[in-house]
Amino acid sequence: MADRTKRHHGFTLVEILVVITIMSILAGILIPAVMSSKITALVIELLSNEDNTKQPFFLWLHYMDPHDQYKLHPESPKWGRKNRDRYDSEMFYTDLHIKKLLDFAAARSWWSNTALIVTADHGEAFGEHNMYKHAFALWEVLTHVPLMFKLPGVSPRRVAKRRSHIDLAPTILDLMGVQAPAAFMGKSMVAELYGLEPPGDREPIVLDLPADTYNPPTRAVLKGDYKLIVNGPGWSYYLYNLKDDPGERRNLAKLTRHKAKLVEMKALFEKTWQHIPYVKPYGGKKMLDGERATGPRGPSKDAGK
Repeated sequence: MADRTKRHHGFTLVEILVVITIMSILAGILIPAVMSSKITALVIELLSNEDNTKQPFFLWLHYMDPHDQYKLHPESPKWGRKNRDRYDSEMFYTDLHIKKLLDFAAARSWWSNTALIVTADHGEAFGEHNMYKHAFALWEVLTHVPLMFKLPGVSPRRVAKRRSHIDLAPTILDLMGVQAPAAFMGKSMVAELYGLEPPGDREPIVLDLPADTYNPPTRAVLKGDYKLIVNGPGWSYYLYNLKDDPGERRNLAKLTRHKAKLVEMKALFEKTWQHIPYVKPYGGKKMLDGERATGPRGPSKDAGK
């Protein structure tokens, strides 16, 4: 069921799938909703309407199936019944319906002049650092996600330089021929994607997990082989050499012989974050410390200017 909401948030047309997750009261378990087939069907319906594609358009999709609770799909191979097996089944099922959408799009006249971006808003943990699911920390397993582009006239290749989601919005606007607002902190990737300039060094890369109901504030910086994670205003430090320790198992901040690198990364952390505006957590929510968040409840009146 689609809710044709009036809360457009800058979009001409907004479609929200309303899917009920069934709770078995007796068993006390959640029966997860299946979304991918419904999303693909809805988008094919929207894109079949020439009124939606006769001029330049931007379409954002969020496939939600690869989320707890994980469901086994009969369409996928039988890997097992453990959480990771069921997650892989969710991924296979989602990929299947993304392919159906791309096959549909590839047969349309506008496809050859259309850019496609595929990425993820987070990873997923299956016991790493004694964690499961996501949204509770800044480990690589949760923050290192794919970023893929299909662009008109661009041959496939891999860009080895680190990039951040903060660069996505200015990149999309650039592709659409729209000037990015001056307040944007990211930088368009269009020139390097089209080979007009070599991929440059955009490090340090920053990661931010704001304080909320479940988490203390946590921030991180990545530069070269090293990553520094800082809890709160310096309650604890975690330093990793990602080249030698991609699983972030060995905290170098605890080792005296790495003191110089820790001092260097702390200085980089402070220098980097002092130029990034702090936004208080979304207003009204109860925080981990029991206080109420006093941050904004939506975009400011000057947003987008």
